[in-house]
Amino acid sequence: MRDLLMAGRTSSNLVEFTQENVFTNNAGVQVANSPEEFENVVKPESAMTFTLQSQAVTTLGHWIPVSRQALSDSPMLQSYINNTLMYALRHKEDSQILLGSGTNGAIPGLYTNRTAYTMDSPLSYTTKLDILRDAMAQAEASQYSPDGIVIHSADWASIQLAKDTTNQYVFGNPAESNGPTLWGIPVVVTNTMTEGTFLVGAFGQATQLWDREEASIEVGLNNDDFTKNMVTILCEERLTVTIYRAEEMVGGSFTVT
Repeated sequence: MRDLLMAGRTSSNLVEFTQENVFTNNAGVQVANSPEEFENVVKPESAMTFTLQSQAVTTLGHWIPVSRQALSDSPMLQSYINNTLMYALRHKEDSQILLGSGTNGAIPGLYTNRTAYTMDSPLSYTTKLDILRDAMAQAEASQYSPDGIVIHSADWASIQLAKDTTNQYVFGNPAESNGPTLWGIPVVVTNTMTEGTFLVGAFGQATQLWDREEASIEVGLNNDDFTKNMVTILCEERLTVTIYRAEEMVGGSFTVT
């Protein structure tokens, strides 16, 4: 998920930012009076309002105890544990970025703070591809083109398995290398997304991820671990997400009603 978001760094435990409320785009031709004058006349004025917000940095982490003997007897064990802990941390990071509640120290999730998808023409769209493209159009109405789609792996599989009336795959020849993209837009396939739901948006414009401390692995002692020949392997990171324009993120259910 982090690859979709604009990246930033912070040296504080609190990120202050301005959240856009309303943007009225009045950009236009410089012209006035009758007959028309095109110079020395006032240009159109647009309007934009903001609210000052703040978002606390979240700490994500976990640890595992392991004996010195195990690490000494199997040199590859620590590397295996490190990789497993880091993978699990990234999985939790995805979950927080998407579904975090924004309360009790959690990250404000993008899907949690999305703009609800509203079908443009009820009952006229019957496939997941139809719904995704319609949701993109809804996001595009906020003046920014979507740069990412997020769906569950099962939903992505059903899109790839769809066939036409001649029993040919709609998505393309399975023998060819079709990356996870739709209409040229990257698709993030993740099981942290709830099956049957989706999120599309201009994530690079609407959101930003802030790293306070990048993911790292540390090995240390805890309490009387030294006398027990036990060590603690800790994996953690500190980060948060700020949402500038929720209108640019549209999500909902694939269920057609």
